[in-house]
Amino acid sequence: MAALDLARHQRHPHSEVLARVFVAWVHQYRRERDAVREHAEAALHLAGTHRFVFWEAMARMLLAWACAADTGYIQAATELHQALMTYQRMGARLARTYFLLLLAECYVQGGDRDQGMQMLDEAQAAAEASGEAFCTPELYRLRGDMLRQLGHTHHDAAAVQFRQALQLARQQRTRLWELRTAISWSRLLRQQGQHDDAHALVAQAYQQATEGFDTPDLQEAGALMMARHV
Repeated sequence: MAALDLARHQRHPHSEVLARVFVAWVHQYRRERDAVREHAEAALHLAGTHRFVFWEAMARMLLAWACAADTGYIQAATELHQALMTYQRMGARLARTYFLLLLAECYVQGGDRDQGMQMLDEAQAAAEASGEAFCTPELYRLRGDMLRQLGHTHHDAAAVQFRQALQLARQQRTRLWELRTAISWSRLLRQQGQHDDAHALVAQAYQQATEGFDTPDLQEAGALMMARHV
């Protein structure tokens, strides 16, 4: 936020739109949809006014994700995909893996698992080609969640994905990815009647947190620990 305040104080549009996009991105990482929408909309206005087409495409992708619950997840996926195509036509590759992940998430939440899986495959290929592996744990986690939701015949395959996601998250020391994986895996364990193991998995990840207890992920983890045998 200090960077945003500085850019606004200096009245430098390019610095402000850059700051707005990255503030929106941080809030997206934290799953704070209202804040993402606020900053993405401001970035989109600035980018459109000054013809910053690169930042406009990024803002549109973040805004589509933020509005998905209101517009509908498939509509959001369509808008995000269009913005991603614009982004790629400019030759942009930065964080392409991450935006494909957001696209997959929208498809999955909209009930189109086939498209979601296709986007995850594309994101995995992009990560391997570019070496941009910072969100790889989340790719495995989302794939595991999709398999978990398909029923008990896919539970073993889901566990393999969660195990890989957790291992990578711990190697990277990306605690948010670790927490999200613990939450997803704990839901699988609960379905299998392993309530104590599910509680221990979430508790281990939750206890590493020192801040951000108002964020959706930590609140969800706290609720899961409170509902130990539910």
